[in-house]
Order: sequence, then structure tokens, then C-alpha cells
Amino acid sequence: MSNLIKNVYFTVDEEDKRVINSDDYGKEVHPEIYHGKAVESEIKPFSFRQLGDETAASLENMDEQPEDFQEGMNVLSMEEVREEEKKIISEELNDEREKILQEARKEAEKIIDSANLSADDIKNQAFEEGKQSGLEEGRNQGLMEIEEQKEKLEEDYNLKIAEVDNMAKSLEPKYADIVAGLVEKITGVVCRDKKDIIVYLIDNALHGNLQGAEKTKNITLHISKADMGIVTAKKDDLVKGLNKDIEVDIIEDTSLEHNQCVIDFDTKVIDCSLDTQLKSLRDSLKMLAM
Repeated sequence: MSNLIKNVYFTVDEEDKRVINSDDYGKEVHPEIYHGKAVESEIKPFSFRQLGDETAASLENMDEQPEDFQEGMNVLSMEEVREEEKKIISEELNDEREKILQEARKEAEKIIDSANLSADDIKNQAFEEGKQSGLEEGRNQGLMEIEEQKEKLEEDYNLKIAEVDNMAKSLEPKYADIVAGLVEKITGVVCRDKKDIIVYLIDNALHGNLQGAEKTKNITLHISKADMGIVTAKKDDLVKGLNKDIEVDIIEDTSLEHNQCVIDFDTKVIDCSLDTQLKSLRDSLKMLAM
């Protein structure tokens, strides 16, 4: 059956066909048949031959198969052919599908392996980048923290300096008052112990104010009654160092008290009294504290 033409799968090309026409050939060989000129004498009537007994018996036994009869080839139906072809095609399709699946699996395995390698490379690259980024971020974070600590320390330092300045400003007036009180107290003790404190004040005023007073010709010392004796006794010591042309007079002034003295130059007047000097010292200390 390998050469059997299966009409199910056979396609006929209508343009490529051959027609077998015996009429043309018959007209050439027996024209009398096709043109009505047949010879009647040549046409013999057909008669059946009588069969003998043996021949008739033989015909009657034709339906019986002899013992050595071999059955011929079974004829396949078109349905069986279709089923067989479907089975063959199905097997071929299954083989082709399995082949395609195997190739797809191999290709998928290659893709997966490549993806795994790429993933490992990306993971390593990401790790290195993350490491470098982490180091850079950590360094930047450290610098930011250091800068913040520096700013905080500077702020704390400025606050402490401000507190110290405020404390100093608040202490300076108190300190000035304390110093002034101590000076006054100390000088009071000195005055009690040193009866000639007025002489010191006059001498300091005379010699400390001569600059700019060279044209002075007369100097008058206004002394209290309590200090007249000690100042008069120390006159020679007071005029030492002065220009010999300058005349120094000592007069008693009842408006003055003990340790008070006013010196009258030609160009100016100086109060060298002890209380005046203490007040000036106290004012100077308070000015420093402002």
C-alpha cells in the first residue's frame, strides 16, 4: 500500500490534465462505424454456446473455495486510512513538539544561566558601588557631625564669654565701690596716723602742675586753721624745685576744714583737698566700671 494514492491528500490541478478520447482513433480505424457504412455481410449474429454437464457443475461450485485457496489482500476503507494518517500525523506532531520543547528548555536554561551570571555581576557591582557610596556617605556624615559639634562648641564658647562679660560688668561697679571704700578707709587711717598728709597733697599739686604754668609769678596756698602750723613749718620743703622768681604765700582760710587746701596760680585754681582727691578717685573707678 506504499504506492496507494490517498485521495484525501491528493490535489488535482485542473489546468494540468489529460483527456483520453478514443473516438478520434476509432474514426480513423473504423470509419464505416461512425459514418453509417458498415457491411452487413461482415456482421455475424452472436449465439451462446451450450455448456456441458461438467462445465455446469464447475460453475455451480464456483462459490465454494478450494482447500488451497489463499485469500487476497483486504481492501482498506477511507475511514481507516484517515484514522491511520491522523495517528501518524499525531505522532509526528508529538515528536516535533517534544523536539521544540527540548530546544526551548535548553534555550531557557541558557537564558537562566546567563541571567544568573548577570545577576551575580550586578550584585557584585551593586555591592562595590554601595560600599563606595557607603564610605562616601559615612565620610560626609562624619564631616557634618564634626561641623555641627564645632558650631555647637563655638556657640557654647560665645555664650560663656557673654556670661563672663555680663558678670564682669555687674561686678565692676561693686568692685569700684569696694575699692573706693577701701581707699577711703585706708587714707582715713593714714590721715589719723600721718598728720602731715596735707603737706604731701600740697607738694604733689605744686610740682605736678608746674608744666604749662611757667609764667606764674605768685602762688597762694589757702590752708585751714588746723593745718596752718604744719604747712608753715614745711614751707621750705614745699618750695624746693620751684622757680626762685615765684613767690609762695600761705594764708589761713576759715572756710576750709582739716586736710583741705586750695592752690591759686596766676592762670588756674587747684583743689588738692583730701576729700576732693578721694571723690575724684571714686569717680574714676566708677567710670572704669561703666
